[in-house]
Amino acid sequence: MTIVPTPIPRLRFASVSAIVPTPIRPQRSGEFPTFAQRYPQFVVELAGLRSYRDRELAKLSAMRGKPRRDRTRKLLRCGKFATLYAYEGIRRAGLLRHTTVEAIRSLATRCNPFDTVVDEHVHILEVPNGVTSRRTVVDFGPKRRMHQLLVADILRSLHPPRADQYLYRGGMPMALRAIEAAYAEGFEYGAEVDMVGFYGSIGLDGLAELLRPLPAAVCRHVVWDEFIPIRASAVPRHGGVPALNGLTGLFLGAATSPIVGERIIASLLAAVGPGREVTYADNLFVLGRSREEVEARMEHLGRVAASLDVGPLRPSLSSARHLSESFEFLKQDGRKTDDGFIWQPGIQKIEQYLVAHEDEPPTGEQITLAEKKLIHWRRAYPGWPDGDAVAAEQLATLAALRFYRDGNLVNLNAAANALFVGFVARNGQVLPQEMLPTANNARDARRRQQLVDEVERRFDTIYSFAVSPPPRPRINPRPRQRVVAETPPPTATR
Repeated sequence: MTIVPTPIPRLRFASVSAIVPTPIRPQRSGEFPTFAQRYPQFVVELAGLRSYRDRELAKLSAMRGKPRRDRTRKLLRCGKFATLYAYEGIRRAGLLRHTTVEAIRSLATRCNPFDTVVDEHVHILEVPNGVTSRRTVVDFGPKRRMHQLLVADILRSLHPPRADQYLYRGGMPMALRAIEAAYAEGFEYGAEVDMVGFYGSIGLDGLAELLRPLPAAVCRHVVWDEFIPIRASAVPRHGGVPALNGLTGLFLGAATSPIVGERIIASLLAAVGPGREVTYADNLFVLGRSREEVEARMEHLGRVAASLDVGPLRPSLSSARHLSESFEFLKQDGRKTDDGFIWQPGIQKIEQYLVAHEDEPPTGEQITLAEKKLIHWRRAYPGWPDGDAVAAEQLATLAALRFYRDGNLVNLNAAANALFVGFVARNGQVLPQEMLPTANNARDARRRQQLVDEVERRFDTIYSFAVSPPPRPRINPRPRQRVVAETPPPTATR
C-alpha cells in the first residue's frame, strides 16, 4: 500500500491569531517552604495571627473618636501584632531562610514604633527607573520593616483610599476601566497630572495632623524616620549604586510611603472639591465634559497642591484632549475607537523591557526575568493590536541573547523557533536577522550567523512541503553552512 502524505496548506503569514502568550506563573520563593518544613507549628500560629489581625483592623475601621484613638495605640503595642509583623519584617528583608522562631520572637519583643531605631543600618541605593533615569531607594532591615508594615496596615484601616484611588483598589487595570466608565458617562475629555518628585516633596510639618489618630511619635519615628540620615550606610545592594543625593521627604522602599501618599492625594482632592479624577499613586487623570472644564480643573488643582501643609507639590500638567485622540496615562497610551478603548504601553514603558539595547550584555538571570516580565506585561494589554507582534519580536531577541551567552543545541533550537515565530507575527515585514542583537565580539558574530543559517534551513524545510507557497523571503545573505552548535572541548585525561 502506498501512503500519500496530505499536502500542507498554503503558508499564510498574515494571521497571528495562533500566537498565544504563555501564561505566567507567580514566582514562588524557596524560603517559605523550607521555613514551613522546619517550623510547621509556627506556620499554623501565623494563620491564627493573620485572622486575629484582620478582625481587629476591621473593628478599628468602624470606630470613631476617642475609642478609635485608644484602639490604635493598643494595636501598636499588641504582642500578637508584634509577632506577626516581626515574621513579615524578616521575610520582606529576605532573611527567612536562615532565621528561627526564636529569632522572630526575639525581634517581636523589640517592637516599639513609638521610638527611634538606632541599632540597624539601612542601605541607600540609586536604581534604574526606565532606560535613562534613576531614583533613590532605601533598603531597610527587618526591625524597621516590622514597624513599617505594622503602621501601614493600621493606616489603611484608619484612612482607607477613596473610591477614585486605585493603587489598592484593583491597580492599573481598574484605573483604566474607570476612565472608560467615565467616558461612557459623558466625560469625554481628559489630561494627566503627574506630581514631580512627589515623595521627596513631602515635609514633616502637617504630616502628623493629616495621619491622626496615628500618634505623632509614630509618625516621626516610623513614617518619617528622622534618624535615617545619621545612620545611613551607602552600601551597594541588589545591583544598585550608592545614592549621591540627600534623603528628603518620604522614602521609596518604605512600606508606609504608598499608603501615606494615598492619604496626601486624598486630602488634595478633597480640598480641590467635587470633580471626576482617576488616580494611581501620585498620578492623576483629570476628566471633564469639555476641554475648558479639564483645563480649569487642572489649574485649580495646581494652586491647591502648591499650598498643602505637608509640602508644596509640583504638578506637571499635560494638554487636555478628547479621548478619541491618543492620550497618555502612567506611560500607557489610550484611545477611544468605535469598538471601545485600545490600551497599549507607551514608548517609555516598552523601553523598560528592551534589555538587549543596554550598554552591558544582560546576564542569564536578567534574560529569564525579562522574558517572564514581558509575557506578564503582554497579558496586561489584551486589546493591543500589535501586542503579539511586539512581544514575539522581543522574545526572539532575548532567546538570541541567551544563545550568544551559551551556544548549546537547546538554546540554538529555542532561539531559531522564537525568530521564526517573530517573523510570522510581524507578517514577514521584519526579517529574522533584523531581530538579532548586535554582535559585540567574534564569538557573538559567529553565533549570530549560526542562527541565521538555522532559520534558513527551517524555511527550506517548510517550503519543500508547501503547496503554492508565497514568494520565498531572502533570509541569508551568504551561502549556507552546516549548523553545528558549539560544544566545549573534551577534557584531557591521563
